[in-house]
Amino acid sequence: LSLASDNQVNDMWHSQVRLAQGTDNNHAYTNGAQQYYFKTRSNQFAWQNELKIADEQRLNVAVEHLGQAVSSDTLYTQTRRNVNSLLGGYMANYGAQQVQLNLRQDRYSDFGTVNTGLLGYGWQFSDIWRATASIGNAFKAPAFLDMYAPAAWGGNPGLRPERARNKEIALHYAAAGQHMHAAY
Repeated sequence: LSLASDNQVNDMWHSQVRLAQGTDNNHAYTNGAQQYYFKTRSNQFAWQNELKIADEQRLNVAVEHLGQAVSSDTLYTQTRRNVNSLLGGYMANYGAQQVQLNLRQDRYSDFGTVNTGLLGYGWQFSDIWRATASIGNAFKAPAFLDMYAPAAWGGNPGLRPERARNKEIALHYAAAGQHMHAAY
């Protein structure tokens, strides 16, 4: 179930709001007798805004919420998780140069606060060639059921989040419908 609103508020402000709910009902039977039951529900809210602050300059600001819950006739080690997020980004073109800065803060009810970001730079040094460089970091929490389902079903509350640091330099070619990207 989802509901979305996409609005061009004025010449400078584009806003999107999304509400969504997902539900999974699982009943397991053996020879017609129910063995177990669980129901998961995810509630999501996102409000994203893009602000044109000057020609070729955009500021993005967003808030998100994710609430996850499970109900079951089987004991789970945890039955709820909430994630509240703030996001901000800046993208701009300055002639042949492009810059991008993204920052994100996620507050997990089970992992605490995590900050991630990206800094990118590009230079269009001819009509068909562009060089780029970026550095960033990432965070991915284990799936709710992978952590908190009963151990007999594969749940492991000892799972840790994945973290990554990324650095990239690249050369891009685009002409006559042909594209090439080489990255390290």
